[in-house]
Amino acid sequence: MRIMALTLLAANRTRQPCRLSHEFMVTLDAPTRKAFATATRLSIREVDDLCLSSLAPRYPIPLQSSKAQRYGQQATKRTWWLLTSATRFCPSCLAGDGSAIQQAHGGAWRRSWHLPIVFACLEHRQLLHHLCPTCERPVHGSAATRGRIPLIAGPRIGDLHPAQCRWAPHDMLSSATPDCGARLDLTTTTSTASEPVLTLQRRLIEILQADEPSSIISAGEQTTATRYLTDLRLLTHLVGMSWPRARHLAPSPDLADAIDRQHTHVINERSPTLSLAQWRPLDPAPGAGLLAIAEHILTRENPRAVREHLQELLPPGVFRTSCTGWAEHFAATTAECSPGLRKAATPLVKRFTRKASRSGRAAELQTRFGQDHVPQRLPDHLFERHLSHLDGIGPALLRRGGSVRLLQLAFGFSLGDAAHHLGLPTTPSGLRQQRIYTSGTEINRWARNRDDPFEFDAAVAKIAAELDRSTDLVNYGHRRRTLTTWSITTDTWHNIIERTAPSHTFLLGDRHRNAASTFVWAQVTCGERRYAPTPIKDQQTTDVQRKWHRSPPDWLALNHTPPGHMTGLLEALDTVAKQLIINQIDRQDCPAGDS
Repeated sequence: MRIMALTLLAANRTRQPCRLSHEFMVTLDAPTRKAFATATRLSIREVDDLCLSSLAPRYPIPLQSSKAQRYGQQATKRTWWLLTSATRFCPSCLAGDGSAIQQAHGGAWRRSWHLPIVFACLEHRQLLHHLCPTCERPVHGSAATRGRIPLIAGPRIGDLHPAQCRWAPHDMLSSATPDCGARLDLTTTTSTASEPVLTLQRRLIEILQADEPSSIISAGEQTTATRYLTDLRLLTHLVGMSWPRARHLAPSPDLADAIDRQHTHVINERSPTLSLAQWRPLDPAPGAGLLAIAEHILTRENPRAVREHLQELLPPGVFRTSCTGWAEHFAATTAECSPGLRKAATPLVKRFTRKASRSGRAAELQTRFGQDHVPQRLPDHLFERHLSHLDGIGPALLRRGGSVRLLQLAFGFSLGDAAHHLGLPTTPSGLRQQRIYTSGTEINRWARNRDDPFEFDAAVAKIAAELDRSTDLVNYGHRRRTLTTWSITTDTWHNIIERTAPSHTFLLGDRHRNAASTFVWAQVTCGERRYAPTPIKDQQTTDVQRKWHRSPPDWLALNHTPPGHMTGLLEALDTVAKQLIINQIDRQDCPAGDS
């Protein structure tokens, strides 16, 4: 308490310096920083370097609010990835290096021991300790805090060496339990770390101490140190939450057993705040095991491979997964994690919604083509190369579903928005017209039940990559908008029939002209004839429209054409489609209308 008073940490805050918050360990506000620097004769930069916040450029440390700083609140920051209620330590480091000051006061307590990613001492090649060897309680912990974390444990206990245990009983006035005071630097029991554990610790320390932010690969894609460590945090939470599903990925049986014990302890504790604790065990052994497994998953070659690991750890089905505490943790941290992990995890925890909403999935692909370059149904060349090998579902549904999924993956469209953009109905609007929601559900169910649930999305991603490489993209959206009110004129239709089927005058009617117009529209827009606009039909009387509605679909009316004439008729309609593209679609100054 004397030191806190002399360094002005307690100035104008509280009459009880022993209750100063642990948040000063993380950062100091400007007035406190200046007063502390003056009292200790340190520069502002040196004072900042004493706080954990100086690691923020490389480590995910969100700072507390200005209100908490102003009132010295002792709120427990469960969202921090820090060991705030206790610390790990290396007995050999606390014994000192032989210098005069360390012979008198012992070695320094390192701030990095408060980070969950620091679990071993590289100099002495051993796992850190977390319990006092005498009282077997967390070092620098105190039962008197009742959930409140002081800056210094047991600050009212005087005449203690810095390397002595500061644990104090719950009620020092009435309890017969003495203060611990055991020396921590005299501990002889050590746990030698294995080489894989030391290698992992060395890699994490290098990331933490890098002078310049370096590029790191996480889930197959480049990212920053802070985002990579955020990925580790998310995956350690997932591995711990789903244990023992990832037990086979542990680097050694000893670490797997340590996680077993930690998992049993967590289950038996049954704390309502476990979902917020996010699996940051104080014990270095299970901490090292969790980090090793998380690091192993993040080193997979691409997001898809990482997703396969995540799928093994999460409940089956997006709905059940989205209800887990880990899904909530991922949603709250999505903006801070790496692009690779976002691509890997988002399809498992977020669904493509029917309507646009914040809870829907974000775009997963970075593309150069535009939304209008996606047709209602995939063209033959794209379908044959990327989707034709997928069985168990109808080709028509697969073509339509491929276009919808392409918009979802590339632009983050909801199912309803994708349907609206492509001109597909979201509600039944005619005989045999299937709702896009129904077909979307059918495709999703089919994809999930395949041996590889991600095969469909992977194929669509290849289609997106091919469109990105293409130099002659077609603006299908412009074509659909241009032909909204288009139809074959009566004169054009009569000329076609006179050339191709002069003896079949029954084809001259509006019903067949309407069918031929939908055929041309589908050719030009690469769309489905059932969803084509029908301006000819819309101009008919109500009785005629009702009669057409009760009859087979319009395009089937052309089937009455004799086979010998049908070939000529289709060739003539193809010619109309090509002329329409050249003379009207490609002429930007030509308004949409009848041809």
